Amino acid sequence: MRGYARSHRLHRTNRTEAYLQVTDSDLAKRLSSEAGLRAQVDDTTEVYDHIFRHNQTPMSFLTERAQRIGYECYVQDRTLHFHRPSNNGSALELEWGAGLRRFAPRLTLAEQVDEVIVRGWDAKTRQVIVGRRPKARPSRRSDRISMGRNWPQRV
Repeated sequence: MRGYARSHRLHRTNRTEAYLQVTDSDLAKRLSSEAGLRAQVDDTTEVYDHIFRHNQTPMSFLTERAQRIGYECYVQDRTLHFHRPSNNGSALELEWGAGLRRFAPRLTLAEQVDEVIVRGWDAKTRQVIVGRRPKARPSRRSDRISMGRNWPQRV
């Protein structure tokens, strides 16, 4: 015997489909209905002439659309939620060892550049605009990293 959450219906099939003259909220309502879920959706106003869903599950497609406009997308019980993030909470405070058991920050230093050059055109004076910024050199103090015990340290 197997049991699945109702959200499973949004993760089952990859489809390629085109949608014409729709808003993101229209898509959320339509796809939730196709999955047999209720929809709690904040209406969006921008009507898109054409939206293409390329080999995506309904949930990955809706999550991508939600991230694009700054919305949240998730399923809770039998309802698909597609709405603006709520601002009714306070900032989350975490303390090492109490509420925070593991923390694995990652920093990628690949493909660093020595200088950034920005070029533009001034239409009024008909001249090229060039801005340059060399790589900043860290001071001795800011070059030291220490994050407490059990953390990588560079001195």
